[in-house]
Amino acid sequence: MALAGELQDFEITDVFQLIQMGQKDGVLKIQTADDTGIVYFKDGKVAHVQTNAIRGESAIDTILSWKKGRFTF
Repeated sequence: MALAGELQDFEITDVFQLIQMGQKDGVLKIQTADDTGIVYFKDGKVAHVQTNAIRGESAIDTILSWKKGRFTF
């Protein structure tokens, strides 16, 4: 499954939901002007999350707040 786009066009929560519904394994990379977020999925569930500076639950909260950037899965 190749998935890529702009956060201005797709809500990040919609991207998460698509991966979850497909029960996919893989890495979602979100690149903003100031930061990079990486979300690891196993069977459609979030297995690990990190940004340049933080990991875990705080990182997911940060990523969910981003409105601009590019994502690839």
